[in-house]
This record gives sequence, structure tokens and C-alpha cells, in this order.
Amino acid sequence: MLVRSVREEVTRRKEVTKLAKSLEQANLRLQELDRQKTEFLSIASHQLRTPLSIIKGYLELISDGAYGKVTKKMREILGDMDESNERLVKLVDDFLDITRIEQGRTKFSFDTYDMNELVTSVVKELTNRAKDKKLKIVWKASKEKEDIYMDDEKVRHVVFNYIDNAIKYTPKGNITVRLEPDEQGLTLRVKDTGIGFGKEDEANFFQKFYRGKNVEGTNVNGTGLGIYVCRKFIETHGGHVWAKSKGTGKGSEFGFWIPYQKGAVPKIMQPSDLEEHETDIAIPKKDTFTLASVV
Repeated sequence: MLVRSVREEVTRRKEVTKLAKSLEQANLRLQELDRQKTEFLSIASHQLRTPLSIIKGYLELISDGAYGKVTKKMREILGDMDESNERLVKLVDDFLDITRIEQGRTKFSFDTYDMNELVTSVVKELTNRAKDKKLKIVWKASKEKEDIYMDDEKVRHVVFNYIDNAIKYTPKGNITVRLEPDEQGLTLRVKDTGIGFGKEDEANFFQKFYRGKNVEGTNVNGTGLGIYVCRKFIETHGGHVWAKSKGTGKGSEFGFWIPYQKGAVPKIMQPSDLEEHETDIAIPKKDTFTLASVV
């Protein structure tokens, strides 16, 4: 009996060891496939960016009458073409951001900026787009100048994305943008009276390629990449993001909080499809770094 039990135990251990090796090999293959996928997206996105930019340039020249008189009908068609081209450019830019993040090549440049000024500029840029849908943007700035240590381009990207999405998914009503300071940092809230979402969406909105379950009937194009990039940019600043709604048809709020971070570059959230790590880093001399430089 003892010999038999020992043999069975040895056999089980061999099977477990064999299974562990198989899982390890499968994991390595998945990591390699993921690396190849990211590399392909990077190459494809770069190759698409140039012709799209050329198309945009020629559309502008034609619209300006550089190649002859432009009729009203032609201008409408050119407008549709330009809008479609812009959607493709946005998609390519999102893919480029994703590949840079996953390869650890995203470059950040931190300095002190006034958050009120940054949000004001984004609101001004998107006001006409809101008016085209008969929407009103209500901007409630902080009463004081809000200097914060950040990469202004990355944070501006997030603010733009939040407000732009609110415009897209709000058929009627208002969009309220509010900046709220506290002792440690700043909170930005973008509230709308749009389509809203259910509880099941809250935990998934900032995942890659995820879109809300009730967006299919809106005729709004999207991939779910932009909001994922926003999360990564805010986490890089040592902050966090959220989305909440009281339910379908009851509007939504997208927000983020970032610390003032005066005198220190925040923790870097190193993205991966398998897990995420935090790495504390010191400030480079020019306050400029890439994710790759801290891995």
C-alpha cells in the first residue's frame, strides 16, 4: 500500500510539473503574440497617418478654392469627406497612443500649468460643436488660479476626450464642466444629460475596446480606445478616473482627480495585458521622460 501510494504521488507530481511547463510555454507564446500585435499596430498606424494627413491637406485646399470654384453641394460633400477623414485620424492616433503605452515609449514632459486656463481653452474649442447639436456647455471654473505640475498635452487630451464624448452622447440638454480643488489636488467633473448607462458598465468603461451596452443605437462611431488612453494618462500623474450614472437615459459623469505633485514626478502605471506595476521614479533633469526610461 505504501509503495503504491508513493508511486501515485510521484505520478501526480510529474503531471503537475508537466502541466506547469505547458502553461508557462503557452504564456510565453501569448506574450510574444501580444508583442507582435502591438508592433503591427504601431507600424500600420504610422503608415496610415501620412496618407490621411495628405488627404486632409488636399481637402482644405479644395475647400479654399485653390483648384477652382466650390459650389454649395461640393462644399457639403467635402465637409462629409473631411469629417470621415478626421474620424480615421482620431482612430489612428488612438492606436498610436495604445502602442506607445504598451511598449513603454510614451513620452511625458512635466511642468507647472494653470488648470483653469487649460480647461477653458478646451471648452472654447468644443463650444461650436456643442452648439451644432443645440447643446450648452456650462463651465464652472475654480475661483483661484490652479497651478498644477503636469504634462499639459496629456491632461488636455483627457479633458478634450471627456467633453467631446459628452457632446456625442447627449441628444439634448446641457454639459457641465466643473473644476474642484482640495488640499492635495484637483478634481474635474464632466456631467451631461445624455444617454447614461447601467451599473454593469461602470467597472468596464476604462478597459481597452469597451463601449457601453446602450451606445449601439446612437449611431456614434467609436472603438473604446480613447477612454482607455485617458485612464493611463491620468494614472501616470498619480491620479484616478471614474464614470458613474443613475441609469440609462439619466445622464452620466466622467471625472478624474490628479495631485498637485509640486516638486515630484508621480508614480508611473506600467500597463500590460496581464498585470500592472507601480514604479517610483525621480525627476529627470528636464522633467521629461518616457515610460521606457523607468522600466
